[in-house]
Amino acid sequence: MNGVSEMEHDREYWDRIWKGNGGFDENVFFECVVDSIIDNMGGSVAGRRILEAGAGTGTSSLQLARRGAIPTLVDYSPVAIEKMQDMFERNSIPAVFLLNDIRRMDAENNSFDLVFNAGVMEHFSYEEQVRILREMKRVCKDTGRIIVLTPNARCLFYRLLKWLLETNGTWPWGPEQPVVSLLRQFNEAGLKVVREYSVGFLESLEHLACIKNTEGIVSLLRSFYYALPAEDKNLFEGYLVCTVGAKT
Repeated sequence: MNGVSEMEHDREYWDRIWKGNGGFDENVFFECVVDSIIDNMGGSVAGRRILEAGAGTGTSSLQLARRGAIPTLVDYSPVAIEKMQDMFERNSIPAVFLLNDIRRMDAENNSFDLVFNAGVMEHFSYEEQVRILREMKRVCKDTGRIIVLTPNARCLFYRLLKWLLETNGTWPWGPEQPVVSLLRQFNEAGLKVVREYSVGFLESLEHLACIKNTEGIVSLLRSFYYALPAEDKNLFEGYLVCTVGAKT
C-alpha cells in the first residue's frame, strides 16, 4: 500500500470520516446501546469502571458516565479523540482518553468492570475480531462483562439502506460485514457467552426513514410496534446483535 501500513490507512480513513462529521453531538446516540448495557450490568453502571474499545463519537460512554460510570475511551483516530474530549469537556464530565489501536491497548490487566463497543467489530475480519476480543478480555476484571453490539445481518431495513447506498456509491462507513452471531469469535477468544440477542427494532426504522417516500410506512410501523404487547416486541429482529460475554 505504497509504504503505508494497513492500520495507518484505516486511521487516515476514519480521520476523514470524523473530520467531516462536525462536532460530536452528545444528544445523538442509539438508546438501545445504553439500555442494553445497563440491563446486562444488573440495572446500574454507577461507580463501575468502563472502557469503550473503539469509541468513535463516544456518545454511549457519555450517556453511561451521566449514569455514574467512570469511563475510559479508546480510539486510534486522533480526530475522534480530540472531538470526544471536547464533547466531554462541554458537559463537564471527566474521562480518560487513550489514542490506541484496540488490538493493543495501553490499559492494565483486569482493570475494568465493563469493556464494550458498538458498531466496531463489523469492520474487522474474523481473525481480527478474535484478537480484539482477547484484548478486551485481558483488560476486563474476572467478575466483569464484555459486551459487543454489531449490525445484525437479519435486520431487513438496515440491509436495505446499506445495499442502496453501496449500489450508488454513497455508503459512508467503509467495508462493513453484519453478523448473525459472534458466538464462535467469543468462544475462540476464551470467553463464555452469557446471552446473545437482537436489540433496536425502532432504530432499524431510522434506516428505512433515510429512503425517500417511506414516511408513511415508517409511521405505520412505529404505531404497530408501540401497540404490541411487550413479549411480542421481542419477536422482531433489531438493528444490532448484542453479545454478552464473561471470562471463563
